[in-house]
Amino acid sequence: MISIPDAPLLPFEPVPTPPPPVGTTFGGVASIDVMANGNVLVFQRSPQNTLMEYDPEGRLVRTFDNNIAARPHGLKIDRLGNIWITDGVCNTVMKLAPTGAVLMTLGTKGKAGTWDEAAGAHLFDQPNDISFGPNDDFWVTTSHGNAPDPRVVHFDKNGKYINGWSMKHEDGSSANIHTLVVRRNGELYISDRETHRIMVMNQQGKLLRVIQMKNRVGGLVIDKAGNLWMSAGEDGMIMRLDWDGKVLGWMGKLGSGPYDYTEAHYMAISPDMKTIYVADS
Repeated sequence: MISIPDAPLLPFEPVPTPPPPVGTTFGGVASIDVMANGNVLVFQRSPQNTLMEYDPEGRLVRTFDNNIAARPHGLKIDRLGNIWITDGVCNTVMKLAPTGAVLMTLGTKGKAGTWDEAAGAHLFDQPNDISFGPNDDFWVTTSHGNAPDPRVVHFDKNGKYINGWSMKHEDGSSANIHTLVVRRNGELYISDRETHRIMVMNQQGKLLRVIQMKNRVGGLVIDKAGNLWMSAGEDGMIMRLDWDGKVLGWMGKLGSGPYDYTEAHYMAISPDMKTIYVADS
C-alpha cells in the first residue's frame, strides 16, 4: 500500500503535457531538466527523438542526434549550460555542449564493471544520475538494482577520478542507487530507491545518518532557493522535504489523470520555481 503523506497539498495546478514530435509518441520519459533560458530538455527511451528541447509554452524547439543513448536514464544541465546524460546499457556518462556536440565520455561503452583507477578500469555498471558540486566536480550514482557493486563515483570538472565507494547492502540484497544531490554544507544525499532510504554521507563516503522515508526515493533535486524535493517513482507523487526528510507538501498519485503519474521517475523545477516538470517513464 502506498503511504500518503501527513502534509498539505502543494499549490500547483496541472497543465497539458507538451506534445511529442509530429507522427510520434513518447517512448517513456526517463529524465528532464530546465535550461537557463527556461527551455526544457526531455530525455526519452526512444531511438527517435531521444533528446529534445521544448520552450516553456510546450513548443518543440529542436531534437538532437537520434540514438545518442541505448537506455536513457539520467539528464542534468550544469551551471555552464552543458548537458550530461547517463546510458544504462552502454554504461557511459556523456557531457554534451549546449549545441549537442559530445565533449566528454566517461566509462567504457558496452562494458560493465567497477571503476578502478589503479587498474585502469574505467567502468560503470548501470550509471543512473549525476550531480554537481560548487566547483563543478560531479558525482555519478550507479546500479539499477541488479549490479553486483552499486557505487558512488566522484570526478573533478575535467572527468578526473577523485574517489568512489560501494553502496552494497550488508545483507546482500540488491541496491538501486538512483539519485544524489549535494547540500550546501557539502553533505551528499543519496537515494536507495527500493528501501525508501536517503543515505546522508560526506564526500569521502562516510555514512553520517540514514533518513527512512515512507515512499520510494526516485529523484532528488534542490531548487534555486535551496529547498529539497523528491519524486516518489511508482508511488506517483512529488514531495517537498526538509533536510531531515519531513514531508512539507506533496501532490500526485499513481494513475493516469492530470495530477497522476505512472512513474514519477525524475523531476526538475524552473528557475523561478513556478513550474515543476516530471519525467514519467
